[in-house]
Amino acid sequence: GGTADFKGENPEEVAGRELLEETGYQAKGMIFLPPPMWMSGRNSSTRFFIFLGLDCEKVKQAKIDLSEQVETVLIPWQEWVEFSHTGNEEPSNPIATFKAMKYINQ
Repeated sequence: GGTADFKGENPEEVAGRELLEETGYQAKGMIFLPPPMWMSGRNSSTRFFIFLGLDCEKVKQAKIDLSEQVETVLIPWQEWVEFSHTGNEEPSNPIATFKAMKYINQ
């Protein structure tokens, strides 16, 4: 995840840049999974855009900021789906997982 002012980048560019910076993986394609979602429908003006990165390849080392806690772990799809149902504490991840399901061969 990342933030942008969208003055110089569109949401797809931000998603690709953040993926590369935080994981070292580069996607050969991105699918936007609309619509943009509200972080909280009641008290936030912040929206997030969900993208599915396709054919990702490790191309460099991740560049993690000191304020970030990021660990890249490759997880088989079915294990990720189960984790999204039972152990995930980040509310945007189950939403992204659900939206990606129509594009993932299960």
